[in-house]
Order: sequence, then C-alpha cells, then structure tokens
Amino acid sequence: MGILRNTVIIGAIGVKAVCNVVSGTVNTAKDALALTNSLVKGDFNQAGAIAGKRVKSTCNGIEQSVLAAGQVLEQCADCFEDRNKPFLDAKTSQSLATLATAFVVADAVGAVGVATLGDDVGGDAIDSDNGLLPKGSTDSFTENGVFTGDNSDLEELKQLGEVSDTDHIDSDDIQRDLSARNEFLAQHGFNSVPEGYEVHHIVPLSEGGADTPENMILVKEDLHDEITAAHSKFYDWRKS
Repeated sequence: MGILRNTVIIGAIGVKAVCNVVSGTVNTAKDALALTNSLVKGDFNQAGAIAGKRVKSTCNGIEQSVLAAGQVLEQCADCFEDRNKPFLDAKTSQSLATLATAFVVADAVGAVGVATLGDDVGGDAIDSDNGLLPKGSTDSFTENGVFTGDNSDLEELKQLGEVSDTDHIDSDDIQRDLSARNEFLAQHGFNSVPEGYEVHHIVPLSEGGADTPENMILVKEDLHDEITAAHSKFYDWRKS
C-alpha cells in the first residue's frame, strides 16, 4: 500500500509539473536560449537586456525553486533523523512539483537547441536543393513576412541564421535571384521593399543559405545591420 500511495503522489507531481510547463515555459525556454547564446558569445549587454525583460515574470519562480529545494533537503534531513516520519507529505510533494517543473524547462531549452560551451554554438539548418534553410519557424514574430518581434525574438532570428560547420562563399561568387525576392514580396502582398526595410536572408547567402522565399524575412534597416554584425562575429567574417 505504501508503494502504491507513493506512486500516486509521484504521478500527481508529474501532472502539476506538466501543467506548469504548458502554462508558461515556452517563452521562458525561448528567452533562456537567447540568454545562454548571448553569454556564450560574450554579448553581455544583450544578455542583460534579455534578463531584464524576464526579471518581473521569473524572479518569483526562481525564488520558489530555491525555497523548494531547501524544503526538500530539510525534509530529507528530518526523515534521516526520524525514520518513522513520512517523506512525501503534501508540502514536500508540492516542492518536488516545483523542482520537476524547473527540470522540464531545462530539458525543453535543450530540445530547442541551447548552445553548449564550446566551439560549435550554432544551430542546425535544413539542406535543400537550393541551399540551407533555417531549421525553425519565424511565425511567432512575423506578420506578412515582416519582423514584428521584441529583443528576445531578434535574438532567436539571429540564431536561426547561425549554423555550425558551413562552407563560406566569397561575396564575388554569390549569385542573387531577383525573381526569388520578388516572389517573397508578392507572397506577402508587397510590390516592392517597404521604405525603411530590407530583405534579410535568415541563413546568410555567404554561408550557403538558400536564395528562396523560405529563407527571407523583412526587417528594419537598423535591425538588419545588427543581425549582420552578430553573424559577422559568429562566422568570423574578416574585412580584407
């Protein structure tokens, strides 16, 4: 009966953790991905901006995780001293649910490609017949092909274009297809590039990115410059 009771409690912990994850960890995972990559690249200003965005929404969660860990450790110590004291009481079950949520978030972040400390910090790409395509969707931060996201979304857009182990193509050897750009614009209801915007290739053409609508997005000129600067640092583009 004791084993069965504990199994039921552990099952309930899992349900609580899943509910917590479904209710709000998608954005947290995305921001954690952007934050981690910024730290790995040494871009502490951007890391600070991302962290600042999440402070109000996550500080309570962090505090709860720390307190939960302390409560579980305290319960372990008490049970070690008093072998008759039940470990999985209501309070400890809730604390374990909080910690389980944190662990699932960590797994979710890893699943979407958090960069590890090492030389290869880029993501993956889809190798199409026309070149590399981003392995990820821009739907969450675009409207009619136009980038409409915040700083965190901008970091995600940068990372979609940062692919490990690419073969660099010199600018003189890059061939642009104007008809592909026009097709992209037409798909989103534009006759020409809107004023103040530029067509950005998500995976850079110089790194084998496809010159097709699937690899294009409209971004403001200043943001395009920022993305290019980030990619220049990532790919180690050097001025001759």
